[in-house]
Amino acid sequence: MMLHSLALAALSWTGVAPSTGPQDLALASARCSERPAPAALHAFRIVENRGQWDERVRFGVRRPDLWADWDGSSWTVGAPRSAACLRFVPQWSDRPDDPVGDHVRGEDLSPTRMHVYSGTRAVEDIRCHERLTWDLSDEVALVFRQGVHRGRLEYDVCVRDAASLERLVIRVDGATRLSSSADGELLCHVRGLPADGADGDAREVILRHTAPVTFGLDGSGRRVPLRARYRIVGERCFGFVLEDTEWRGEIVVDPGLVWSSYFGGSGRVEGIFDLHVDADGTTYVCGFTDSVLFNVTNGAQQPRFGGGALDGFLARIAPDGKTLAWCTYIGGGGEDSLIRLAKAPDSSLYAAGYSASANFPLLQPIQKSLGGNVQDAVITRWSDQGKLRFSTYFGGSASEAARGIAFDAAGRAYVGGITNSVDFPTTQNSYQRVLAGSWDAFALVLDGTSDRLLHSTMVGGLNVDDLWSIDVSPAGDVVMAITTQSPFLPTTSGALQTSYRGGVADGYLFGLDKTLRSRIGATYLGGSSDDRLNAVRVLDDGSIAVCGWSDSGNLPTVNSFQGSPTGNYDGYVAHVARDFKSLVWGTYVGGGANDFFWDLDVDAASMWTVAGLTYANDFPVTAGAYKSTIGRNGSNGGDGVVVRIAPWLRPFSRELVYASYVGGNDYEYVYALDVRNQEATLAGETSSTNYETTTGAFQTMRGGNTGEGMVTRLDLLPASCTRFGVSSPCKDEWPFEPSEHAAKGITSFAMITGGLPPSTAGILALGVPTSNGLPILGSVAYLDPLFPILTFPMASDSNGNIEIALPLPMQSLRFALQAFLLRATNCQGGGALISSPAIEIRVQ
Repeated sequence: MMLHSLALAALSWTGVAPSTGPQDLALASARCSERPAPAALHAFRIVENRGQWDERVRFGVRRPDLWADWDGSSWTVGAPRSAACLRFVPQWSDRPDDPVGDHVRGEDLSPTRMHVYSGTRAVEDIRCHERLTWDLSDEVALVFRQGVHRGRLEYDVCVRDAASLERLVIRVDGATRLSSSADGELLCHVRGLPADGADGDAREVILRHTAPVTFGLDGSGRRVPLRARYRIVGERCFGFVLEDTEWRGEIVVDPGLVWSSYFGGSGRVEGIFDLHVDADGTTYVCGFTDSVLFNVTNGAQQPRFGGGALDGFLARIAPDGKTLAWCTYIGGGGEDSLIRLAKAPDSSLYAAGYSASANFPLLQPIQKSLGGNVQDAVITRWSDQGKLRFSTYFGGSASEAARGIAFDAAGRAYVGGITNSVDFPTTQNSYQRVLAGSWDAFALVLDGTSDRLLHSTMVGGLNVDDLWSIDVSPAGDVVMAITTQSPFLPTTSGALQTSYRGGVADGYLFGLDKTLRSRIGATYLGGSSDDRLNAVRVLDDGSIAVCGWSDSGNLPTVNSFQGSPTGNYDGYVAHVARDFKSLVWGTYVGGGANDFFWDLDVDAASMWTVAGLTYANDFPVTAGAYKSTIGRNGSNGGDGVVVRIAPWLRPFSRELVYASYVGGNDYEYVYALDVRNQEATLAGETSSTNYETTTGAFQTMRGGNTGEGMVTRLDLLPASCTRFGVSSPCKDEWPFEPSEHAAKGITSFAMITGGLPPSTAGILALGVPTSNGLPILGSVAYLDPLFPILTFPMASDSNGNIEIALPLPMQSLRFALQAFLLRATNCQGGGALISSPAIEIRVQ
């Protein structure tokens, strides 16, 4: 069946005198009510009727700003304070008198139960649902649900083919007239009460249907954009027209959201701290939970909660996000958590964190018992089928936690963390064997074959030194991202920043050789206030990518997108030279409130992606973002945020290729990020009751009552673009993507890529896509380069970057682009050409 998306905006009352003309209720919700209703009434629930309402009503929604009823032959939507009310009656255009099917059913049962007491009548244990499906016939169904934005009622029209869609007509009883806007929206005009109940003429209010957005899914899973519009039939009926009448495939909605799921159980708190995504899209996650009822699968390594405050967990998710291949607890009778996860070259999984349990599950351990009475770091190794292969404590008599894992080319595992043990186990001749302050960072190396400890050292100064990330360079050197309160730490001669600048803390980058004996470089990276480094990645040329946050106004910024903070705390991203002596570029990114970056990824095309948390309602989101407005703004919570940067683009104002909020009606923390094939997989924690999940996701409803894990995959291309096909791989991927949203008449639209050898020549072909990828001179082509509509010559610059500006016309159109390059030395496979994926552009 085809799925056609129509967003029905929530009604909201506003006091407006009749002389002001029609009032768009969807835009006036900020002035909705002088006396706020109890918070519980603001929840969006589709509620079964078990006697609390008129017997004709089967399901209903009751909110201060919106009510809706379904009776099996129509649905009715109203605004409580204005008394504006519209009844929608589905009909068939060819047989208007034939009844539609009345099979209305609630789906995705909510854990919420309602109780209604009125006079002598009590109705208890009323079930609530997340969505409602109404089968009008075998060919047509309507699906109602809450939209991405809190309180919005949205519905999808699901049809088998274009003829079925155009056969459906909806009569609007109570409307004075129907009209359409310049943006393709449907406006239902209705008379409501005068403002504030005063005497006088009724005022006109509007129920707005947003413009329909329709996308197709072909047999190979490729998303194809389709065009649809409303049609007004007579005075009070409307229907739909699918302009791409030749399309025969399935349709999906919201292409920006590839898949999304909650991840949690019955307890109070869960969170995902880290993830890894394979080339085929398989996702591994780790974190913490206090749930005794959790997502563990049959045959799990540890099927039951170990006890104590928390257990760690580890899981594998199918590429489509619909099933859990496996999920297991790992923990004992105390508090346990897994903080970092990474996949070794031999495909085994390493997960590390901490444990305060005396009975943490061990296997061939380096250290057989807790070093003291507090907590130790724990390091575990697993098969990709979820079976434990190695597990050990690692620590001294006080506290430790592991917070970073990386691998060198030989498969040796490098683990970093923090310790405050004076007897932390170090190896002979290591860089630092004595605890220098109250907390020091540590690093250790394990043999990837035998799990034998090879090297171990501490790194720190007089005060607190807090490590959150570690990485290994192509040469095998270790780079640690530390947040420090210690002055007088060693730095490289001529370092980017040779001294501690004060304030609460500074960032500190520190490099050691592979034996953890000799310092190879070090620099502070901070300002005069509070500065944190949370993620580090060492790039192929040995230079260093970092992200974190700062409330200092004087962090180093070069070639910046944003040269100074705009809020209390702003996110910070920087590219440090391999010798620790200079800044390639560095920038703040944020809005007028607090912003924090937790993780960073850099792909093969030199595109940087960062993710974290924002409280700012003015965060610089880009046109066509998955979510352009914040779900919650305040001291108690904000939204997740994901940002994509092409740092080599100039002018600087175009450096944010993509930026979007991610979240619902409460807080979200995005802790982990993995980017592959222009898709970002995000994971973290949410307390939102309406966090958007996709149909068929392995967990569509929240399991607990406070925090819940979440994992979401987003398409990073702008909404005006659709990617299809794969190309000859160039170091795993070669994204060639738009630098911004495509719109009519803009002249700065560009296709960009980086990470290629300098002066690599090729062409950009513009045309229409072929039905299947065709092998051409060793490359996979989805456009025929022999018969394109237009071609543009191109070549990478001296830094291996390409930017091709494409002026766009003033009229709407669709076209496809694919790049073809002459053989590049850093790409795998034979053939004279390499090609990018093809991208379809819709200019509207």
